[in-house]
Amino acid sequence: MQLFKNREENVFDGSYPSNWDEIRKKVLKRDGYRCKECGTGNKKFHVHHKIPISEGGSHNLENLITLCEYCHNSKHPTKFYLKRAIKESRMTKITYENNTGYVSKKKVDPYELIFYKNMEFLVGYDHEKDSIRIFRPKRVKYVNITDLIFFPPKNFSAEDFLKRNLTFPEKSTEKFSQRIPEKEKSGCFIATASYGTPHAEEIDILRDFRNKILKRRRLGNLIVNLYYAYSPPIAKLISESEVLKSLVRECFLSPMVKIMKKIDFKN
Repeated sequence: MQLFKNREENVFDGSYPSNWDEIRKKVLKRDGYRCKECGTGNKKFHVHHKIPISEGGSHNLENLITLCEYCHNSKHPTKFYLKRAIKESRMTKITYENNTGYVSKKKVDPYELIFYKNMEFLVGYDHEKDSIRIFRPKRVKYVNITDLIFFPPKNFSAEDFLKRNLTFPEKSTEKFSQRIPEKEKSGCFIATASYGTPHAEEIDILRDFRNKILKRRRLGNLIVNLYYAYSPPIAKLISESEVLKSLVRECFLSPMVKIMKKIDFKN
């Protein structure tokens, strides 16, 4: 079965009938192109299932209503915030209930929301488990978007990861994971924001200096911890300005990298 990433772009994922576009138009016309919650018109509309498909609802007209984007997002608040975090590449703090009913708090870099086999999945990096994992968005009870910027691993495909691993019943969806190589992980926030990628050669040098020089010394560990605590907001500011990116690269990072290249810490 083919994977589809966004139901709201008139794309069908297997759980929607082939004539969904026609059904959607009938619902909008029936409701007078107005939101049934707030009554507004002339806005971007969504057709909402009163009873979700995952809970036995149908695509029949009596189970469908027209909602504006604001009201539709209020029906699915956690998904709205997950989408925003994915779009902005920002780490989230979530409250998650697993298949046994156990509720825990997690730090997750959300890579992608994907619909597959009539179900919705979130593929992301779990900081606690130190691996990429599969989650069910419907089990996410709370989402807090942080200021920490993340970059998915190089050449990683959330779609391929889901296809490879999702060959088991729904109750086991958190089972499979993939560890990220050390050099793929976030950490050099300011450098990553300045170069626009975590894979630049200069960042590899900075990362080696951190791991092989700073983190082996008590004072160095203190410096690293302070950097992790205070640099994310600065990195966010830099990532939003091409002028700041260039300024930090040329006046701060490049001189540091030149000095570090002369230091023999590779071994």
